[in-house]
Amino acid sequence: MKKLLNLFSLNGRARRIEYALMLIYAVLASYLFYLFCFASLFGGREHFVFDAPARILFPLSGVLVLYPFLATAVRRHHDFGRSGWWALVCLLPIIGQIWMMVIAVIDTQPFDNRYGKNPKAQT
Repeated sequence: MKKLLNLFSLNGRARRIEYALMLIYAVLASYLFYLFCFASLFGGREHFVFDAPARILFPLSGVLVLYPFLATAVRRHHDFGRSGWWALVCLLPIIGQIWMMVIAVIDTQPFDNRYGKNPKAQT
């Protein structure tokens, strides 16, 4: 339960594996929400009866996917000593995707920093 609540926390540090798993979750969840909300494009109007829920669910999917991802990206930036504001670079169109891959491979600082203890030393 503690790890689940950690998805919404902006404090602390996140290791590479936590960031990579969150990135996979964000991509898969985004595609599933997309397929659900826009299934009428694939199956025709007569087969799709969720128009009203889809109008509510699609903006909600942004909150359910984007906020936990950005929170994990903030903690990932904390892990190698950067401010959490650097996570907003991930929202830029091309540079953001490149930056997301870069922070996935940058190693953690091997010592405690101002954002918390070294998560590698805790395991």
